[in-house]
Amino acid sequence: AAKLLESGEAVQALPVGQVALVIGGLCASGPPALRPALMPCVAVLLRSNGHLLYSYDCLFKALQLGLSARSRALRMRTLEALTSLFEPRRRNSSNAVGDEAHSSIVREVSQRLEPALLAALREAEAPVVA
Repeated sequence: AAKLLESGEAVQALPVGQVALVIGGLCASGPPALRPALMPCVAVLLRSNGHLLYSYDCLFKALQLGLSARSRALRMRTLEALTSLFEPRRRNSSNAVGDEAHSSIVREVSQRLEPALLAALREAEAPVVA
């Protein structure tokens, strides 16, 4: 799914807003085994269509639920997705508007998810006791 979003094929098949609703909905109430696999899709979707952040709260809820999930796999995949989202854009072109939009998305996500993000990072640092 992430590869389809990156290539734009899924966006061509469905309006991007519908893709956001489907992915956000599946992250919130879909099969628990599927949720970790969807987190990279959320990151790719937001990275390439940052405006969705302000229109579809389900994407924030998906990230928030992922950070606070009981499933360690889901928490880790959510942290990986956020790390991917927070990475600076590639410098293959000088696009100041795109860079500013990306910075705005990073600020918004980090501010809104700060408590859950800090808790997940603390949990990730804790040793796993089997």
